[in-house]
Amino acid sequence: QITKQQYDKNHVQSNAKLPGLVPAECKVENCKTCNDNFNLNSGACVAAGSDASCQKNNVNCQTCDATDSSKCAACKGGYELAENFCTKLSENCTSYDSAKGQCDVCNVAFFKSGKFCVPCKENCTQCTSATKCSLCVLDF
Repeated sequence: QITKQQYDKNHVQSNAKLPGLVPAECKVENCKTCNDNFNLNSGACVAAGSDASCQKNNVNCQTCDATDSSKCAACKGGYELAENFCTKLSENCTSYDSAKGQCDVCNVAFFKSGKFCVPCKENCTQCTSATKCSLCVLDF
């Protein structure tokens, strides 16, 4: 990843985009798109295949989204993508219906999303969706 100082120095001297490193017409750390073989990560362009943020919090993510590397695009084998999180169908499930191939009741701190159990936000022990927490961890 190129630093702001390197970009400013090179940009002032050449007044041209730096191929592959900085997208055309954007300020460093405030990018909206990246050149080929680079992914957007928190407003900056990082080399595709590098340690992207989507894989830090989602270890079963195989590939990060090309336009937003904080989101997962594809999961590793044996996992499926649900609510931007890679999960096994029976993982985090208290009551699994094998005939239907889905979870009926999810573990604490997980909510049912279609046939999956998806984790609630941090500090939430009971939720009905990714954005609706109905019971917080003590002291929150």
